[in-house]
Amino acid sequence: MDTGGPHPNYTILDLEHLPHEHMRIFLKAEFQHQSGIIIPGYVMNADAYCIGLFIGVQEFAFSRHSALRSMLLPQKKKVEELLRVSELFPLSYRTPFRDKDGKPIAGEFSFNE
Repeated sequence: MDTGGPHPNYTILDLEHLPHEHMRIFLKAEFQHQSGIIIPGYVMNADAYCIGLFIGVQEFAFSRHSALRSMLLPQKKKVEELLRVSELFPLSYRTPFRDKDGKPIAGEFSFNE
């Protein structure tokens, strides 16, 4: 898909494992809140450096980068209100994909204030 930017987007429906770790790839993921709520979204790269959550028609992105935390706090509060939970993180996630070593891409995403 050409979005008009310098990098095209490719949809990959089936991939045995990621070719290498040094790439920016967004993978469909399913998140589970500790209350049991399931949230559709995506992870960026096998280590889930960034995540995106889809709630209704809205997308909420979060990053592990410490410099972005204060900027992302209002989003975190908004998601907590929408889901009616007191604390959004940590979220467990899983994808249908495997990393370069063939291990399932799954884990936990935390966001420390």
